[in-house]
Amino acid sequence: MLWKVICSALLLILAYPNFNLGYLAWVALIPLFFALENKKTSQRFIIGYIFGVVFFSGILYWLTNVTIPGTIILILLLSLAPAIFCLLYAIRLHTGQAGYPLYAIIFVPSAWVLTEYLRAHLFTGFPWALLAYSQSLNLPVIQIADITGAYGVSFLIVLVNFGVYLALKKTPKRFYILFFIFVLFTLIWAYGQNRINYIYPTQELKVSVIQGNIPQRLKWNPLYKKFIIDKYCALTKESLRENPHLVIWPETALPGYLEEESYVRHQIFDLAKSGNTHLLVGAIRGENSEVFNSATLISDKGKVLQNYDKIHLVPFGEFVPFEKLLFPMRAFIDKPIGDFDRGSEFTVFKAVFSDIIPSPRKIQKTTQFYSFSALICFEDIFPGLSRHFVKKGARFLVNITNDAWFGKTAAPYQHMQGSIFRAVENRTPVVRAANTGLSCIIDHKGKILKSVRVGKDEIFVEGYVAGMIMPTFTKTFYTRFGDVFSWVCIVLVLLGLVRGPPKHARILILALILIHASSAYSEDEVHYRGKFKFAFPFGKKYSYDNILVTKVIDGDTIELQNRERVRFIGIDAPEAWPSHKLERDRKRTKKDRETIIAMGKIATEFTKNLVEGKKVKLEFDVEKKDRYGRLLAYVYLPDGRMLNAELVKEGYARVYTFPPNVKYVDMFLELQREARENNRGLWDGNG
Repeated sequence: MLWKVICSALLLILAYPNFNLGYLAWVALIPLFFALENKKTSQRFIIGYIFGVVFFSGILYWLTNVTIPGTIILILLLSLAPAIFCLLYAIRLHTGQAGYPLYAIIFVPSAWVLTEYLRAHLFTGFPWALLAYSQSLNLPVIQIADITGAYGVSFLIVLVNFGVYLALKKTPKRFYILFFIFVLFTLIWAYGQNRINYIYPTQELKVSVIQGNIPQRLKWNPLYKKFIIDKYCALTKESLRENPHLVIWPETALPGYLEEESYVRHQIFDLAKSGNTHLLVGAIRGENSEVFNSATLISDKGKVLQNYDKIHLVPFGEFVPFEKLLFPMRAFIDKPIGDFDRGSEFTVFKAVFSDIIPSPRKIQKTTQFYSFSALICFEDIFPGLSRHFVKKGARFLVNITNDAWFGKTAAPYQHMQGSIFRAVENRTPVVRAANTGLSCIIDHKGKILKSVRVGKDEIFVEGYVAGMIMPTFTKTFYTRFGDVFSWVCIVLVLLGLVRGPPKHARILILALILIHASSAYSEDEVHYRGKFKFAFPFGKKYSYDNILVTKVIDGDTIELQNRERVRFIGIDAPEAWPSHKLERDRKRTKKDRETIIAMGKIATEFTKNLVEGKKVKLEFDVEKKDRYGRLLAYVYLPDGRMLNAELVKEGYARVYTFPPNVKYVDMFLELQREARENNRGLWDGNG
């Protein structure tokens, strides 16, 4: 019996990096199912626990480079997941209940999904090496993640394992079961091929990723501060030959506080200005008495635009949870434990990238507007966190990390598997910048396009990689609704337990407690937990009286006092084009020309008050949110028109769309130039 359990765990280990024999995952659980035959419930729990200990020991061996006691504790905790799976398997499938094995063919993979979901959420969660990740290089299969998340791929793998097991057992109706699995697998494969070949509307953006390869022992040594900064600056200057729009440095690449150390600050700012590029750098940031692990966006003008403070900290790495109770744990960790504060805002970086394009007639300036978010360290392994950023408007994701702690092991390759699934789930490119690797560019299909490489080595080498990404405008089913599939599986498992013998009611109660705990917050845990809730995309009516507009974000977007962002849909400012337009409006509204001009002046005053942050009365007819998570609002002006919130702040006379897609870029820029030259706009072109 024991050899079957160990064999099953070893086969599954071989499906992950560095072996990457992903096809073994489709049969790896079969020996485990045989080992569970004719065993008592308690014995099956022990079998599952042994399987978990062997599997996680083979996967997480690299953690011993950081802490041996911590590695042992983590392995023992994570091993509870397969143990609970085997317990559920035993309770539902070997009780003589009617419905076996037809109901079992759905119950068993659903039980696996439940245990993975618990592992991803309990005690802040650690969804490392999910079963689905074994297929990270199998692109057609993993495309269903844009509907089901990674858990859907895990479900499919367990389904195939269990179906083959039933066939080997010569179970009645096994041919029907295998036919069902074959049809389902074929449909998923066809869907995957369709998604791979599907062309999404997009605009290209060139990024460059810097891999400094700074040894961990030197990273915080004050004697090497200049050496580290000079190395990153030198690599960045090399990468500027590729003319990137955005250059990305890894987590805590700056060996100091950007806002406090003038030498570091000026050197970084000068680098951005001289290269005419934006920089996203990982740095430690202090604010008041708090310290954050942050990502800072620096513009091509050498100014700090925005900061993102890491939300999901590493337990016993960046903080000690329940520190009043567990403070002695610091003595058992071989490496120093940070004392960072947790960020609270899901920052979406807003950047404007410009290209100067020579043409036969004149030099054209093409401006592109992009929104993206950064995930720091292991934040990219949490599907709910990435999804939340994309829902708020991020069109691509950046993961900055430092895996130098773990040495030349499988850790960075296992870590990258999470980024691949985040790309597929949300149909967004993911750009990874890692201190020692693996730094790479992943497209929205989960394909690794380029990586930093010296010869055959990708980790513990220095260099850069530059390439095009294609941020899409889409929002997937998973992005919109989250882990609906997982919760369907959980409900199926609970229904299975309800149908079981009364003596198993205590197991049902335990399962309910664990599921509830997985959605709860631990002490001082204030980050997004991905709670299950529906937000039906139906229209709502808003009426704001005396709402303060705190700032104009860009183009047609403002931010209100409650931090809600609103995009205005409408037409151009009424007094900007007084010719045929006024005549058309005169006929439409049956008002004379002077009245329309007077109305335009009222609208102008309204708009000026809006921009200057004064309190105004807004009546929103909100239908739904757009792809950036902004409310779509029709704001009716005194003359009956709808205001387009370009607000003519830069003297623009009219704007028809925002952000401008490829079709409208030239029109947008031409209108901007013409408005300024002719001093048109609400501030006579001086705003």
